[in-house]
Amino acid sequence: MATITDFDLWLDQADLDSEGPSAVYSLYRAVNDCGSMAQFECKKAATSEQWFVTCIGAEDTLRLASIQAKEFFLAKLTKQYSGDFGTIEGWYAFHQSMAKDD
Repeated sequence: MATITDFDLWLDQADLDSEGPSAVYSLYRAVNDCGSMAQFECKKAATSEQWFVTCIGAEDTLRLASIQAKEFFLAKLTKQYSGDFGTIEGWYAFHQSMAKDD
């Protein structure tokens, strides 16, 4: 397992598109909150402004080397997935409501 900084390569490994909206939301929350959610975990380095993101099933660990890298990664997720909703939370809530059997 290597540590990489290539967002696109790591996202391919995480396979969000096949995992669905809950995986995207879980990744966003894990990184934003610097914690664990579903198959994702984000840990802050003890001695520097770096974050390390892991995913069950991903070969590598993603290193977010600065606060700017972390913010850019979150913005990339938002842009890539939220579309006209503007936020991951709004996009995810829409998908959750569409999935309900009422």
